[in-house]
Amino acid sequence: MKDLIREELRIWTVDALSTVHPQFSGMPACPYASKAIVSDKVDIESGFGWGYSNIQRTSRNFPKDKSIVIHYELSPSMTAKEMHEDLDRLNSEKKFSRRNLWFIGFHPDDPDPEFIDDEEEFTPLVDEPYALIFIQRLTELD
Repeated sequence: MKDLIREELRIWTVDALSTVHPQFSGMPACPYASKAIVSDKVDIESGFGWGYSNIQRTSRNFPKDKSIVIHYELSPSMTAKEMHEDLDRLNSEKKFSRRNLWFIGFHPDDPDPEFIDDEEEFTPLVDEPYALIFIQRLTELD
């Protein structure tokens, strides 16, 4: 499953995040995403863990050779609102900012971003819905 999600994220990164968009003044939504995936700077992990224990473990032991660690949760039991509130809480905790980390989440019930071209046909590789939590260094986001 991890390999399928990695491949789906790679395809989505190239097709959606790396193409120029007028909303971003002719820049891609995320100009660094494709390079990070191609240069093996992205790690994929399964599950958030009870009370986000897996997320917290990754934040304590963030790999030095990675720019981002993405945790996926198949068929998440929490709502999109609950997950985003939890991430806001984690992002406000000083221990994570001291570790130079930031959390960004995507839930299957989130609305599609405006920069996604609805005319483009994207065929998912994974049949089951999943949520994602991206853990990144604050200095790289700046």
